[in-house]
Amino acid sequence: MSNADAASKALAADGRANANANSANVKLEPRPWGLLASLGCYLLIFELEIRLQDLIVTATGLETFFDRHVVFQSVYFIAGWGIRLGLIILAVRLTRVPLLEYLGWIRPRVRDVALGIVIITAIFALLTVFVLSASAGPLWAKSYRAAIAAGTSPWWFVLQWWPAIILAPFVEETFFRGFLWRGVQSQLGNWAAFLVSTLLFAAMHYKYWMPDGVVDPGSVIQYLVLSSIFGWLRWRSGGTVAPMIAHGLNNSALQIVKIVLSAIVP
Repeated sequence: MSNADAASKALAADGRANANANSANVKLEPRPWGLLASLGCYLLIFELEIRLQDLIVTATGLETFFDRHVVFQSVYFIAGWGIRLGLIILAVRLTRVPLLEYLGWIRPRVRDVALGIVIITAIFALLTVFVLSASAGPLWAKSYRAAIAAGTSPWWFVLQWWPAIILAPFVEETFFRGFLWRGVQSQLGNWAAFLVSTLLFAAMHYKYWMPDGVVDPGSVIQYLVLSSIFGWLRWRSGGTVAPMIAHGLNNSALQIVKIVLSAIVP
């Protein structure tokens, strides 16, 4: 074999090695899920998994058991939201993108958290004024007064909704303003991420704005406005913690408003 042939074969071998290395690097390159895959994850986590869980609980009669035993009910809530969070984390791990980066689990600026608190507080202050002006204060305060008469403390009247105050905001914001936002943003940018996450979050709560199959326009607007606020906080802060805090405050504020109204109206 001539030196020229040997050199040619060596170069060819090096070329194949480099091609294989480049191919391996491309396959291992971290990349977020895109729009369609992220929406598919939504269907799996927030539609299929929840429906399957509800079906199992209803079919086994555990629903009645949980209603009678608060401790086991709490375990059930934690397990349910924990499964959803675990599926989100698993989906992120498959992308090889760092978890904290993908989900926006970063420390927010104090001013962004404060801004979210101020906005939610202002919204419910306006709601309180509206209820009073509509002379609906006694009706709103009725459930709180009945709970107090039955021996419930004012603190527990609010904190008994801890799954909606803690678990739901953490997992939902992790998905919508974290996982979904990142997946859409990587393909279409921040505006698309804002619009998709805002609309899908509002749509997911259809049971609340479409009771008995009838759409309540006011409730639809409420969810769109709140979802827009959470999305705006995500965009402004660059992470999901500020929206989580605002979301949790929002979910507790409705009960707090009832306490306030009870102290105001006769």
